[in-house]
Amino acid sequence: MDTVTVTMDFPRDILIAADIPTTNAQAGIMKHLALYMFKERILSFGKATELSGMNKLDFMEFAGSRGIHTTD
Repeated sequence: MDTVTVTMDFPRDILIAADIPTTNAQAGIMKHLALYMFKERILSFGKATELSGMNKLDFMEFAGSRGIHTTD
């Protein structure tokens, strides 16, 4: 897989407000980014799952816990 590395600094209080653990912020940000991109129909379910780093069932549960349905 061809990848691009992006480095960003996030204020700790933003991560806390978003309920993203500071101990593994990258994974938490990727999950939320994938969910947003799926919700906005930027990414398909499969690509969003891939970006999130989660398996399909876990991503479905994560999306459902945020009120986002993964099936039409």
